[in-house]
Amino acid sequence: MSSKEKLTDLQKAIIEYDKEKAVKLAKQRLDKGADPTKVINDELRPALDIVAEKFEKHEYFLPHLILCGETMKAATDVLTSKISKEKFMRGKIVIGTVFGDIHDIGKNIVSAFLESSGFEVYDLGTEVPCLKFIEKAEEVKADIIATSALMSQTMPQQKDLLKILKERGLRDKYKIMIGGAPTSEAWAEEIGADGWGEEVADAVKKAKELVE
Repeated sequence: MSSKEKLTDLQKAIIEYDKEKAVKLAKQRLDKGADPTKVINDELRPALDIVAEKFEKHEYFLPHLILCGETMKAATDVLTSKISKEKFMRGKIVIGTVFGDIHDIGKNIVSAFLESSGFEVYDLGTEVPCLKFIEKAEEVKADIIATSALMSQTMPQQKDLLKILKERGLRDKYKIMIGGAPTSEAWAEEIGADGWGEEVADAVKKAKELVE
């Protein structure tokens, strides 16, 4: 959907990060008997694409992404409360910032957008040890493990995760995504990760590709 096309009131609320209005409109959709899955697919997800487009064009910046992500999640929570989780879920993702790194803004945005895109997200927070990622993935039967490293000195943690998975014979069990300012596609290839995302939209797109 292009940002030039006519938007619904719910889409406008998402794009304008009006959380209160978005929640109210989502509830109205349910009260009128709308299929919550259809609302998510036809309204929320296209709105997400427009937000990503605005970010890529430098019309929106990090604060806007945070607010839009929070608004999207609030509206999604209202709608998914009426949906069978199995019907809605694209896959399970365990995500977190690697050990030694306390940065979480980017990771939080990605988590919100992944959840709004239909994934069941288990956010482990910051300073997450490699073994904790693996233990949680095993516990919830995750499809993807996603790690964020915002400092060059913590990037080796992403490599260590792949090493431990191989040592335990678990590497082929999970798709591994990495991200973070100092990371790159070359780094992802070097350590053997399955995907890398520079921006939020990249992460969501790659996650969809990996589970499909």
